[in-house]
Amino acid sequence: MFIEVESLGFAVLSMLGWGYGDFYVKKAMKFVHYYRFLRYVQLVGLVPIILLCVWFTPPMPSSLWTVVLIVAGGAMQFLNVASSYKAMSVGKVSIVAPVSSSSAIVSVILAITILGERLSALQILCIAIVIAGIIAASTRSGGDGNSKLGLIFALISAFTGGVYSILIKLISLDIGGIGTLASTRILVVIIVFSLSPLLSKQAKPADIKTPFGTVVVAAMSGFLGYFGRIMSIAVGLVSIAAPIANASPAVTVVLAQLFLKESLGRLQKLGIALVTLGVVLLATVSF
Repeated sequence: MFIEVESLGFAVLSMLGWGYGDFYVKKAMKFVHYYRFLRYVQLVGLVPIILLCVWFTPPMPSSLWTVVLIVAGGAMQFLNVASSYKAMSVGKVSIVAPVSSSSAIVSVILAITILGERLSALQILCIAIVIAGIIAASTRSGGDGNSKLGLIFALISAFTGGVYSILIKLISLDIGGIGTLASTRILVVIIVFSLSPLLSKQAKPADIKTPFGTVVVAAMSGFLGYFGRIMSIAVGLVSIAAPIANASPAVTVVLAQLFLKESLGRLQKLGIALVTLGVVLLATVSF
């Protein structure tokens, strides 16, 4: 029982961290190219991770297989966060954030097929609700190319995020949650800076004026999101932790509506509501 409560607590922490972080990332897109901001956030986000490693000293991988999983996990996490940032830079955060959160579907399906976790009829129903929401949110009158592009990257984020959740569980079985967080995030930073000359070509000179406070808030929120997600999966079930962590749009959408004044069509509102409802219900019936 204690393990279930601990996993739930970490998952809720992840939900709040990501929800607030996505809102700040969208705000930052007005000032800076998405990839340059990604570099800032990943670099600053290493600080608390290094402090955790100094305090807890995570173990080294015990096998080559774990190393392979860590490399795969780093690659998936990079694709997840990079596609999420790109989606928010070209689309509406109140649309792309809920679609990205549908990675819970991938997580649950893979948890069943790979980890042997079981899915109830209610969970299947919740997944169907989320899929219906994605279809509705993807429908936009007027042919807004940027919105469609944002949804494409949001779907990429959803898939890679789901795969990453399974890799988290497999890696943590060997080196624990802190070790999983540190190893994969360090790899992400390496990948981000290695690809920087290629992916940050469109950055504007004015981007250097990005407020440092915004970077810090986004980095710390992102750290809490990933820390909560990894720890919740490490100590609990993927099929429970992942849906709860991915309920972050419930936070992001409210903030976007209040402060960014994003306008949405009725069908899109319905889609967002279905995605959010499906993810939250999935978390509820899985617990």
